[in-house]
Amino acid sequence: MSKEEVIAAIRRAFAATKRPDLEDFAHCEQCEIFVGTLLESCPEAWEEISFEYISRESSALTAVTPRGWRFLLPAYMVWHLQHYDQQTDSNTVDNLVWNLTWDEDKDEHIVDGFRSLSRQQASAVDAFLGFIAAQNDDPRLAADATKARRLYWAQAAA
Repeated sequence: MSKEEVIAAIRRAFAATKRPDLEDFAHCEQCEIFVGTLLESCPEAWEEISFEYISRESSALTAVTPRGWRFLLPAYMVWHLQHYDQQTDSNTVDNLVWNLTWDEDKDEHIVDGFRSLSRQQASAVDAFLGFIAAQNDDPRLAADATKARRLYWAQAAA
């Protein structure tokens, strides 16, 4: 799939995803530090989350409930696809693939986020990771995306 096709698949899969109640967004009180600025003016639609926020807040996906994770994930994947091959000082490029890699030590609320996705949404994540795995810009990132697919997403999308 081309980058544009992957973005279209993400948009279709997460089209009906709405913002959770702000009280049901952060995983815990301490986690609000990672999503605090977003909570102050969080849009209703994930497509409206600012690229500046995503660029600045690489750890937000570790700090939210499964509902918050489903809401943020498509915005992060689209941002990533539009920035993975550019010079950026944002940690979001590397952290997103790491956040999508299954690990027995993952916090349960993150595992619940993985499991909360529909098959169509899991397929969109798998397509995203497949695209990143096929890129030559960063061999380490491509290997990490391949690992994430192998450990969880390829099976979840099947």
